[in-house]
Amino acid sequence: MKRPVEELLPRLLLVGAVLIVPWAVWLLATLPERREAHHWGVAWCGLDLAIALTVAATALGAMRRPALLATAGPMAAALLLADAWFDTVTAGTISELALAIGFAVCLELPLAAVCLWLTTRIAARSHELGMRERQLRA
Repeated sequence: MKRPVEELLPRLLLVGAVLIVPWAVWLLATLPERREAHHWGVAWCGLDLAIALTVAATALGAMRRPALLATAGPMAAALLLADAWFDTVTAGTISELALAIGFAVCLELPLAAVCLWLTTRIAARSHELGMRERQLRA
Protein backbone atom coordinates (compact mmCIF):
# COMPACT_ATOMS: atom_id res chain seq x y z
CA MET A 1 0.00 0.00 0.00
CA LYS A 2 1.32 3.43 -0.92
CA ARG A 3 1.91 6.07 1.70
CA PRO A 4 -0.08 9.30 1.37
CA VAL A 5 3.06 11.21 0.38
CA GLU A 6 3.81 8.69 -2.39
CA GLU A 7 0.35 9.34 -3.84
CA LEU A 8 0.45 13.11 -3.34
CA LEU A 9 3.87 13.92 -4.82
CA PRO A 10 3.20 12.63 -8.35
CA ARG A 11 -0.03 14.64 -8.42
CA LEU A 12 1.84 17.75 -7.29
CA LEU A 13 4.42 17.15 -10.02
CA LEU A 14 1.64 17.04 -12.61
CA VAL A 15 0.17 20.29 -11.28
CA GLY A 16 3.64 21.85 -11.48
CA ALA A 17 4.10 20.62 -15.06
CA VAL A 18 0.74 22.11 -16.08
CA LEU A 19 1.54 25.44 -14.39
CA ILE A 20 4.86 25.71 -16.23
CA VAL A 21 3.03 25.97 -19.59
CA PRO A 22 1.31 29.35 -18.95
CA TRP A 23 4.51 30.56 -17.29
CA ALA A 24 6.48 29.71 -20.44
CA VAL A 25 3.88 31.48 -22.62
CA TRP A 26 4.06 34.56 -20.38
CA LEU A 27 7.86 34.55 -20.59
CA LEU A 28 7.72 34.29 -24.37
CA ALA A 29 5.37 37.27 -24.53
CA THR A 30 7.15 39.50 -22.01
CA LEU A 31 10.89 38.83 -22.07
CA PRO A 32 13.00 41.24 -24.08
CA GLU A 33 14.50 40.04 -27.36
CA ARG A 34 17.99 40.85 -26.16
CA ARG A 35 19.68 40.99 -22.81
CA GLU A 36 23.31 41.47 -21.89
CA ALA A 37 24.64 38.72 -19.65
CA HIS A 38 27.60 39.71 -17.55
CA HIS A 39 28.67 36.12 -16.84
CA TRP A 40 27.88 34.56 -20.21
CA GLY A 41 31.15 32.62 -20.40
CA VAL A 42 30.81 31.33 -16.84
CA ALA A 43 27.28 30.10 -17.55
CA TRP A 44 28.32 28.15 -20.65
CA CYS A 45 31.51 26.84 -19.05
CA GLY A 46 29.50 25.63 -16.05
CA LEU A 47 27.01 23.85 -18.28
CA ASP A 48 29.76 22.19 -20.30
CA LEU A 49 31.57 21.05 -17.13
CA ALA A 50 28.30 19.62 -15.78
CA ILE A 51 27.90 17.75 -19.07
CA ALA A 52 31.46 16.42 -18.88
CA LEU A 53 30.94 15.22 -15.30
CA THR A 54 27.62 13.51 -16.00
CA VAL A 55 28.87 11.89 -19.22
CA ALA A 56 31.94 10.60 -17.33
CA ALA A 57 29.70 9.33 -14.52
CA THR A 58 27.53 7.61 -17.15
CA ALA A 59 30.59 5.88 -18.60
CA LEU A 60 31.81 4.81 -15.16
CA GLY A 61 28.35 3.60 -14.27
CA ALA A 62 28.15 1.55 -17.46
CA MET A 63 31.55 0.01 -16.76
CA ARG A 64 31.39 -0.63 -13.03
CA ARG A 65 28.43 0.85 -11.13
CA PRO A 66 24.96 0.34 -12.61
CA ALA A 67 23.34 2.27 -9.76
CA LEU A 68 25.36 5.35 -10.76
CA LEU A 69 24.34 4.88 -14.39
CA ALA A 70 20.64 4.93 -13.50
CA THR A 71 21.02 8.53 -12.32
CA ALA A 72 23.89 9.86 -14.38
CA GLY A 73 22.68 8.65 -17.80
CA PRO A 74 19.38 10.55 -17.83
CA MET A 75 21.04 13.60 -16.26
CA ALA A 76 23.72 13.66 -18.97
CA ALA A 77 21.11 13.21 -21.69
CA ALA A 78 18.98 16.05 -20.34
CA LEU A 79 21.98 18.39 -20.09
CA LEU A 80 23.12 17.49 -23.62
CA LEU A 81 19.64 18.16 -25.01
CA ALA A 82 19.46 21.49 -23.17
CA ASP A 83 22.91 22.43 -24.48
CA ALA A 84 21.92 21.61 -28.06
CA TRP A 85 18.73 23.64 -27.70
CA PHE A 86 20.35 26.71 -26.17
CA ASP A 87 23.35 26.63 -28.54
CA THR A 88 20.90 26.67 -31.44
CA VAL A 89 18.46 29.30 -30.23
CA THR A 90 21.16 31.68 -28.95
CA ALA A 91 23.27 31.58 -32.11
CA GLY A 92 23.80 35.16 -33.24
CA THR A 93 24.92 34.61 -36.82
CA ILE A 94 24.34 32.11 -39.60
CA SER A 95 27.80 30.63 -39.07
CA GLU A 96 27.16 30.24 -35.32
CA LEU A 97 23.82 28.58 -36.12
CA ALA A 98 25.49 26.20 -38.58
CA LEU A 99 28.12 25.32 -35.97
CA ALA A 100 25.45 24.80 -33.27
CA ILE A 101 23.41 22.55 -35.55
CA GLY A 102 26.54 20.64 -36.51
CA PHE A 103 27.48 20.07 -32.87
CA ALA A 104 23.91 19.08 -32.03
CA VAL A 105 23.59 16.58 -34.88
CA CYS A 106 27.11 15.13 -34.71
CA LEU A 107 27.85 15.23 -30.98
CA GLU A 108 25.23 16.31 -28.46
CA LEU A 109 22.18 14.42 -29.71
CA PRO A 110 24.07 11.16 -30.42
CA LEU A 111 25.75 11.35 -26.99
CA ALA A 112 22.36 11.88 -25.35
CA ALA A 113 20.98 8.87 -27.23
CA VAL A 114 23.94 6.71 -26.13
CA CYS A 115 23.49 7.78 -22.50
CA LEU A 116 19.81 6.82 -22.58
CA TRP A 117 20.44 3.59 -24.48
CA LEU A 118 23.12 2.53 -21.97
CA THR A 119 20.83 3.39 -19.08
CA THR A 120 17.95 1.32 -20.40
CA ARG A 121 20.18 -1.56 -21.53
CA ILE A 122 22.06 -1.86 -18.24
CA ALA A 123 18.83 -1.45 -16.26
CA ALA A 124 17.20 -4.24 -18.27
CA ARG A 125 20.24 -6.47 -17.74
CA SER A 126 20.24 -5.76 -14.00
CA HIS A 127 16.52 -6.56 -13.86
CA GLU A 128 17.09 -9.86 -15.69
CA LEU A 129 19.91 -10.81 -13.31
CA GLY A 130 17.72 -10.00 -10.33
CA MET A 131 14.91 -12.14 -11.71
CA ARG A 132 17.32 -15.06 -12.24
CA GLU A 133 18.65 -14.76 -8.68
CA ARG A 134 15.10 -14.81 -7.30
CA GLN A 135 14.27 -17.88 -9.40
CA LEU A 136 17.38 -19.68 -8.17
CA ARG A 137 16.49 -18.93 -4.56
CA ALA A 138 12.93 -20.19 -4.98
